[in-house]
Amino acid sequence: MTWRSDWAPEADDDLRQVPWQDAASIVREVNLLVDDGVGDVRVIVLPNGARARVLYLPGYRVSVTHDRATRTVHVWGVWRVRP
Repeated sequence: MTWRSDWAPEADDDLRQVPWQDAASIVREVNLLVDDGVGDVRVIVLPNGARARVLYLPGYRVSVTHDRATRTVHVWGVWRVRP
């Protein structure tokens, strides 16, 4: 059984705010994570103590969760980082 991605409306909005070439690259990297399990996913601790999974990409970060029961990678947000 294969995995699928589910993009939250906020993540879609985030993608619309970046250059289309970057957005295409982000989508490609998320698809690679979903299809092959390949990607630099790190667990970070938020200021409130909660943990979040973040896909690290050059210049961008993507907030994701994995639902093993439905085999879905949920994408919650995309943001730009400065080097």
